Amino acid sequence: MKHIGVYLASDQHGGGTYQYNLSIINALKYLDTDEYKLTAFIHNKSWNKHLSDKFTIVFKEKTFVLRVLKKIYRISQISRRFPLFFNPIINEINNSDCDIIIFPSQDEESYQSSKKSLSTIHDLMHRYESHFEEYQNGEYDLREKHFSLISKNTNGVLVDSIVGKQHVIESYNINEEKVFVLPFVPPFYLLESNPLDVKLKYSLPSKYFFYPAQFWEHKNHNNLLLALKSLKDRSIECNLVLVGAKKNNYNSVIKKIEELGLSDNVYILGYVSNDDMASLYMSALATTFVSLIGPTNIPPLEAMVLGSPLICSNVYAMPEQVGDAALLVDPKNPIDIAKKMEMIIYDNELVKNLIQKGKEKMKKYGQKEFSTLLESHIKCL
Repeated sequence: MKHIGVYLASDQHGGGTYQYNLSIINALKYLDTDEYKLTAFIHNKSWNKHLSDKFTIVFKEKTFVLRVLKKIYRISQISRRFPLFFNPIINEINNSDCDIIIFPSQDEESYQSSKKSLSTIHDLMHRYESHFEEYQNGEYDLREKHFSLISKNTNGVLVDSIVGKQHVIESYNINEEKVFVLPFVPPFYLLESNPLDVKLKYSLPSKYFFYPAQFWEHKNHNNLLLALKSLKDRSIECNLVLVGAKKNNYNSVIKKIEELGLSDNVYILGYVSNDDMASLYMSALATTFVSLIGPTNIPPLEAMVLGSPLICSNVYAMPEQVGDAALLVDPKNPIDIAKKMEMIIYDNELVKNLIQKGKEKMKKYGQKEFSTLLESHIKCL
């Protein structure tokens, strides 16, 4: 029997990383209990509700002192083994009888542990889009050191796409047999969510476009707002609903909304629950996903599985991810974005076709296929 451990470090405000953690633990539930033993290492007891009785749970609280020391370690990179002295979860992992530990959140613990490991690298956009504000002030160097250590010290690297695999190989000269493609899958709970009238709950207009993205500069809110302004200037009724924690580039987005005179057309809801998210997708005219980086992302999958027509960026591996189930746009071109939004507003047949193609695409690759592929990668280690 092979003993698989998983280290769950993300929290519910972690966006796509949190959703990916959920997909990983749900995939592990599919494994045959006669062949596999499962252990989850957690800092936050909120994970308990997602872990079935197939998992043994090891909990170690992340104290304030530990949080401070982890930040110091990240900046200084004193020693790969330095965290052993202050991070109890590492000691628990190393003293366990796990054969392999999966690190879904591209954690530094993946190269601090002495166990055989399978770690994720979600993207290397700090290398390919280094001009963005979020990669400045030393962040580029921190990420470069971090991902280099992951590539060097883990036994296998999980990436989201062929493009993601190429990025890791060319960036860190890693053996291609060590890099495994595991495409994102829509979170399973979306189809189990309780529908509700989000228009009533949040006082939303009858028609709106939805953009589910944190307020990072690379999420490209400004060009989406310029597209909205273009439609408004031509007297085309159009509104936009945004979600995400009010941090990072949030103040800049607010300023842009005010400059463009769109305060009455843009609704910012902040963090919303899973049930609300599902209903926001399903109640929207369409989901817009105009991110400038990839390689791929989870929200386009969420839109397709929930039957929300999709407008999606044409950069990196996103065209591969969505195929013909979305209207592709140049995310740097507000006129192109506005054109595709206008098509959604006026072409009902197009909308029906996009919904159908999206659902058909999602039937071909879901949580079960994700689990089967993950197991095949585990067996390669």
